[in-house]
Amino acid sequence: HQSQHTLHFNSMAGTIDQAKMKFSRIVNSRSYTRFNQSQNPDGESSRVEVKLAVDGEEEMDGIEQEQEHVQRDTYTRSSRSGPWNKWRFLVWVGGVLVIFCVGLLIGYSVHRKSESASCSPGDGVIKHDPEDPPNQEFPPNDPPPLDWSELVGLLNDKLSSKVIADKLSEYSQVVRKAGSSADNKLADDIHDIFTQLNMDPWVDEHYVKLQFPNSSNPNKVLFGAVEIGSPKGFLAYSETGRREGRVVYANYGELSDLQNKEYGLNLNGSVVLMKAGKISMAQKVMNAAKMGAVAALIYPDPADYKTMSWDAELYGHVHLGSGDPYTPGFPSFNHRQFPPAKSSGLPGILAQTITANMAQSIFEKMGGEGAPDRFKGDLSSYKLGSESDKVTVAVNNNLADTKIHNVFGVIKGYVDPDRYVVIGAQRDSLTSGYAKSTVGTALLLELARVFTELKKGSFRPKRSVVFASWTAGDFGNIGVTEWLEGYWSSLDRKAFTYISLDSVVTGKFSVFKCQKHLFYYMPSIIAFQKAMC
Repeated sequence: HQSQHTLHFNSMAGTIDQAKMKFSRIVNSRSYTRFNQSQNPDGESSRVEVKLAVDGEEEMDGIEQEQEHVQRDTYTRSSRSGPWNKWRFLVWVGGVLVIFCVGLLIGYSVHRKSESASCSPGDGVIKHDPEDPPNQEFPPNDPPPLDWSELVGLLNDKLSSKVIADKLSEYSQVVRKAGSSADNKLADDIHDIFTQLNMDPWVDEHYVKLQFPNSSNPNKVLFGAVEIGSPKGFLAYSETGRREGRVVYANYGELSDLQNKEYGLNLNGSVVLMKAGKISMAQKVMNAAKMGAVAALIYPDPADYKTMSWDAELYGHVHLGSGDPYTPGFPSFNHRQFPPAKSSGLPGILAQTITANMAQSIFEKMGGEGAPDRFKGDLSSYKLGSESDKVTVAVNNNLADTKIHNVFGVIKGYVDPDRYVVIGAQRDSLTSGYAKSTVGTALLLELARVFTELKKGSFRPKRSVVFASWTAGDFGNIGVTEWLEGYWSSLDRKAFTYISLDSVVTGKFSVFKCQKHLFYYMPSIIAFQKAMC
């Protein structure tokens, strides 16, 4: 009974082993290829035998295996394949070069097409009608282009003294601080005028930082404990705070005045008193800062400003540069976030303007040696100062984020409309700004009107003429600088020249002087002549 049981068990085990072996063959079965290579007797070609086999033909552990030849195939190849491989490599390299050249040509043609396309208002330069042809040739029945003398004659005939006088009177009535309601209203008026003249106007917006006095906490100047005054004028981008130091008179604040060893001026920790003129206020304050001063006071000496009242206030800025000093080198568009930065042109000391009467009060209280003759003006006394002359300067200006607008209009050129001449004028003013912003804006609008009328006749500008009204000019040409920084890549290729109307006519002048001699006071007159004719 036991032997039968053992036999039955062995038989069952053998059956199970056979089942496992068959199952393994089914699951693990896969094909593979065997290669045999032999050399032909002639030595010119090789014979390769390819044989497909099935796994499971050989089993391990002494199990008997069945072998079956599935497929047998032979082919021949040339043993001299080197030249053919080199040829294929050269063809491949040539194909890559052809594809690269085709792509380069396509990219170049697309780039040229984009350059020749008309600028949109978003480009900030010229607004074109998409239906206008890229180049307008002179109509066959039109008269030939004018020469310069003919153009000047037409302008003198077309410019209206009455229109200029009316605009001068209108624009000098209101103080137009950059970003204020008065400034924005004038910008809207200019936009409307450009619209009436069919000049396709557009507006360029920037968000900049401007500094204004604190109306509730005015700036002050004290000599010892005596208050000299609270001037209304100010210097934008001055440091704020309160500083006291020994007052020293330093003429115009030029480096030759500050570094002259003959007078032995020690400016370290001092408050430097300087006359306005010769160099910019920003340069004066920067020079004083380099010499270790803690504050700078600037006044208009009657010897240099004979027509100005002794109580006249001065306005300006101390940024030794142009544009928004808190976005140096890049445009202030739509609150765009940039890493915190500050222009190196900011002097870092307090700066304040005072009137001639305030300066007279300080000189009367000063001690020390008398100033040399070349330092003197029309005040009653001039002294260099002593160690006991202490002056305190308090500057409480506020820095404000301000939205500003530049306004543009264009008269399109006939020969080369995608290149342009820019005629610009500052619009804003911290005071009446007569010589600078008022005269410039009045002439800008009158020139736009005259050019539009001339275009209806025989005048055909070769290039487009862009008329630009800038703002924030009193803070360091911020409006125009931000525009340049924003569109420099386009301006570098397409702008022909820029003509500024700021302070184009100064001193005592009449409306007739503006009319008859306008172009003789323009800067870049030769470039203007070449651009227009």
